[in-house]
Amino acid sequence: MHVSTPSGDQPSRSTPAADPTPRPTRRVFSPDYKLAIVTAVESAPPGTPVHAVAEEGVRFRDIAEAIGRQLKLPAVSLTAEEASGHFGLLAPLVSLDNPTSSALTRERFDWVPAHPGLIADIENGHYFKDAA
Repeated sequence: MHVSTPSGDQPSRSTPAADPTPRPTRRVFSPDYKLAIVTAVESAPPGTPVHAVAEEGVRFRDIAEAIGRQLKLPAVSLTAEEASGHFGLLAPLVSLDNPTSSALTRERFDWVPAHPGLIADIENGHYFKDAA
């Protein structure tokens, strides 16, 4: 996330006109993430990078395996071609090695994550209550 909205300006919201099908919006953010964002918005200059992650270098495969365990589905490796067919336009993003660090966020805002990390949070199962 980047703090980029100048003070007093509201971000614009647009609704896609091409898809009238209502969809539920489900965004779940950890308390650690919320605290870091609020702190950054209240005190950081616009453009300041903020990475509110508890751990560094969580592999996509580990995330997929944790989700698979919750859904009782196997996580499988895909070739680049298979990934392109499966993930479509997201395939290049899925294949990136993009380790993220919250070291600067911790230093700049004296922020310390106090809640479960990503894999532990997924393993808690609350994201999958409605999955059957």
